[in-house]
Amino acid sequence: QFMCNICNEYIQYEQILLHAYSGDCICRSCAYSQYIDHFQTWKSSNEQYLLSDSEEID
Repeated sequence: QFMCNICNEYIQYEQILLHAYSGDCICRSCAYSQYIDHFQTWKSSNEQYLLSDSEEID
């Protein structure tokens, strides 16, 4: 069972978004409602997040 870091609701497996940099596990509704700016390029920046360990990422 996975739990959303924001709303603490249990997440269906298909609804999980795992942040590539922080490892936070959140549900889609929270991602889109509260973190749309942060997550809109999440998939395309996946490698950049992983390669930028030494940099601070906003």
